Amino acid sequence: MANYIPNFDDKRVSARCKTALGFAVGVLSTEKAKPWSTRYIDKHFGQQQNKLGKSLRASLLICEDEHWGMHTGKCKQYRANAEGIECLKEQIAHVLPDEVIPATLTTNWEQPVRDNHLVRHLMEREYGDQLRSGEFDYRISSHRLWNNLQNIRSVYRKPMMSEYGYSHNYDIEACAPNIIEQLSRRYGNDLYMPALDDYIIGRTAFRKQISEEFELSLKDTKVFLNSLFCGASVGFNPQFATSIMLDNDTAKITLAKEHPTIMQLREDIKLCWCHIVDSKQEISRRRKIVTNRLQPVTSRERWSVYFKYEAEVISSISRYLRELNIKCFLEHDGFTSDKAINVVELCSRVKLDTGFDLNIDYNQY
Repeated sequence: MANYIPNFDDKRVSARCKTALGFAVGVLSTEKAKPWSTRYIDKHFGQQQNKLGKSLRASLLICEDEHWGMHTGKCKQYRANAEGIECLKEQIAHVLPDEVIPATLTTNWEQPVRDNHLVRHLMEREYGDQLRSGEFDYRISSHRLWNNLQNIRSVYRKPMMSEYGYSHNYDIEACAPNIIEQLSRRYGNDLYMPALDDYIIGRTAFRKQISEEFELSLKDTKVFLNSLFCGASVGFNPQFATSIMLDNDTAKITLAKEHPTIMQLREDIKLCWCHIVDSKQEISRRRKIVTNRLQPVTSRERWSVYFKYEAEVISSISRYLRELNIKCFLEHDGFTSDKAINVVELCSRVKLDTGFDLNIDYNQY
């Protein structure tokens, strides 16, 4: 491969390079590695047996974890190679726009013009037809609807969605905490849960406090807190999801174990799940063969229960929008639409259909 030099004047080669760059810039992070399947990478880089595909992988990807398993579904983990991205952008500069913001661009892009161009190329190539028609191809996994457009980093996806007319964004407020709390009430939980109530009522202030005390970004704080709602363990095991979120920092993990607010929140969450599990309506507990004791409920089982009810809520929202002939792109516990909607009316519809009393945030791109 050291002697291979792509012919960047070939339109097919430059087009493939633009697609691979769009993926590296618009989907991957240069800091945190994530698992990606070989099939998904092949789609954007070309097959690795191909010289160009192999060259693009070597230039744009850094593999942080080589371990994978055909039967376990584990994939290799990759992050973007920032130096390789800049180098390849220079090599195909003749098919990229100048770094000057066009006067005709109406969207307020905050990223470099060339990066926007590359991600726009990727989105149009992969999702243009879906965005124009409003008919998105979702696959269902663990009760959730998935579309690869969800993988585009929000800093690019939001303004691009706006260019296609999807400028109204809606997000269910504290969806997991609300559904889990209200589900436990259905099964007889009438106890006061102070930390959980504080979180649901004032989640912004709650997250800000934890963010500052744990020195985490607000985004990472939200992920950390959400993990607790389905039973994530907190401890010094480096494989724990919470340990990874806290960078396996001993001081932060100790703080998480001893922090009074976090401790109370975990107790409140445990109380919710005790009522849900004891109802015997949501989870079928198995017994150990040797001891005949009930096996503990796993985080996977808890998430499955939550995702089932989240799917009911999203299905209600989707039906409501279709009745009004509103195009929308669904994103797990939220959506983006081409028209503004009556949030109060929608929340009433969701409660009528599902029984959950939820609030919805609105932002315009």
